[in-house]
Amino acid sequence: RILAPHLKSFDNLQEKPTCDFPNSLFHFFTLTILGNMDSADKSSSKVLTERRYLLAAACLLLARLAPWQLSIGAALVALTVQLLLFIQRAWSRRTNRPQKSVPPLVPGLPLIGSGHEFRRNAVPFLLNCRRKFGDMFTCNFPLGQKIHFLMNPHYVQQFSSTRSFDFHPIQRVVNSNVFRFQAPQETKMLRHMCKHARLAFDTDATVFSGHANRSFKLVSDGLPLADKEPKEILVNDFITETMFRSIFNTVYGDCDSKEFNYRAVKQLFKPIHKSFIYIWLGLPSWLFPSTEAAWRTIYKVFPGAKQLLQEGTANAYVRDCLSKWLDGTWTEETVAGHNMVYLHVYHNNCKIAFWLINNLMHNPEQAAKLLEEIEAVVAPDDEKDSNSYRVSVETLEYLPILGSCVQETYRLASGLFLMREVTEDTQFSMEDGQAWNLSKGDLISMYPPSFHRDPTIYDEPESFCIDRFAGEFRPCYEGREVKRPVLPYGVLCPGQRLSMLQLKLYTCCLLLNYRLTPCPDSPPAEYDFASYGDEILPPTQPDCRMGLQLRSGSFKPLHLVQH
Repeated sequence: RILAPHLKSFDNLQEKPTCDFPNSLFHFFTLTILGNMDSADKSSSKVLTERRYLLAAACLLLARLAPWQLSIGAALVALTVQLLLFIQRAWSRRTNRPQKSVPPLVPGLPLIGSGHEFRRNAVPFLLNCRRKFGDMFTCNFPLGQKIHFLMNPHYVQQFSSTRSFDFHPIQRVVNSNVFRFQAPQETKMLRHMCKHARLAFDTDATVFSGHANRSFKLVSDGLPLADKEPKEILVNDFITETMFRSIFNTVYGDCDSKEFNYRAVKQLFKPIHKSFIYIWLGLPSWLFPSTEAAWRTIYKVFPGAKQLLQEGTANAYVRDCLSKWLDGTWTEETVAGHNMVYLHVYHNNCKIAFWLINNLMHNPEQAAKLLEEIEAVVAPDDEKDSNSYRVSVETLEYLPILGSCVQETYRLASGLFLMREVTEDTQFSMEDGQAWNLSKGDLISMYPPSFHRDPTIYDEPESFCIDRFAGEFRPCYEGREVKRPVLPYGVLCPGQRLSMLQLKLYTCCLLLNYRLTPCPDSPPAEYDFASYGDEILPPTQPDCRMGLQLRSGSFKPLHLVQH
């Protein structure tokens, strides 16, 4: 009753309260945590919505305290809220669910559950839980979060096709919490995105190829030849100037000379990605000032829809989204947030390119095997001129060692969650006859990294083997072949074919034109296992250096051709 009169005034996140200190504090905290409560009620999962109300109530209590009491009050409120959540979960399990029909609960610490063990290294923790509790179990996490884990890779299809396991509530929470928008008719929008991805694949692939050749050419100017000392360069700088530049200009057109360009957006992405998992879980955005500043800059520099449409260089899907702003369906902030999601998805190719370069650079014999395969299929673009190459989409998609190299890189670097919300009470049946009762509002997850590094599926699962998937090897679990052994993307991701092709084309351009050598004082990068939950694991160190040389006198572009 106390909150209700305030909720309708919180649509504008930039509103500045003008009342006295307690009310100002209340407005500020509630504004940043709740955002638009109307959209939260409709779109957030049950757990996240309840958490928003609890946090708002905590902020209201803080606002009633004198300023010098805030630190003590905050600690007491936080402990009280966590204790209430703990009691509520325990009572719910006792009164509403027969223990024999729900997945076993993994013991955890009071208030934080299994969060600390998951944070340390999720894969061995989950594999150990599977050995103790079977193919499905439940873990508690901080802030009242509870997740059922399905740990059998043979259930990927059943997980993705069960109607009551819905991805859209999760997507809405990510859009609302992290990217600050709610698009109307999101289900229809996703179908439209899938349709566009199929129809525009050839065009988008060709445009990316052109931008990639130009980006590599600019980087190549001034590089030493193979018989000279290599030039030392930071790997992430190289990727920004080649992969991210190509992706960005494929999406928005050639924007290098504008304020809204690939370098500026790459810097803005850093704080957004750093706080991603925490804001997605429901922590208030004001805890991350750099993220707040990044979004203010995005809204400032993001070009208007009319401008981008008039220029006509953005890709077809982005132009279609921009037109929805013009017909009044979306606000300009919605367009900016949505297009940042679109770019964020393809930005994962930059993260995986880092690991691909790291793996090839520190495994020269394996890199030579891949280069031999590539050189056998690329052809001079002109019989009289060997200064460029050409290759078909079909050839790139089916080269066995190249495909294996990409899969193996994703196998080791992926940190992806496949998460769904249970939208109605469901009985999930297992092959052994066990049936688990899952309640409406529960969260259920499959965690592909735990399959990717499972020693019962792979020999030496921590090692990079470039042709692991190129021969007769078929990953098996419990005596049966795993149909989708590597899951680098969400099952429903409409852009995964284009993303995979971009990475393969990038790898071919890289190996055909450059020699990559590790710097003596820059050891191989190591995976940051504390960042499981990110789509691609970051390295433990911020960056690493490599030596770069041209193989021949100049960069030779690789042109993509369609059959």
